[in-house]
Amino acid sequence: MPYISTKTNIELAKDKRDALAAKYGEIISIVPGKTERWLMLSFDGGAEMYFGGRGDAFSEERPTPSMTSLRRPSATRCPRRPE
Repeated sequence: MPYISTKTNIELAKDKRDALAAKYGEIISIVPGKTERWLMLSFDGGAEMYFGGRGDAFSEERPTPSMTSLRRPSATRCPRRPE
């Protein structure tokens, strides 16, 4: 079961979480044999996070055993909001 954890320094309203969940559901279908039905997501908004002295956001994807041949675990820094 694929698991995507999204952590951000801003609070995520339900409509934003729903939009992200829908997009992640589309993206997971690119992986052979994976569908939104088996995708687990978590959202952690309002986290105190700093990178380079500034607030930031972070997304982490970890492959399940059946996905390990496709890619290694990765972490992605999300682009900063315009100031």
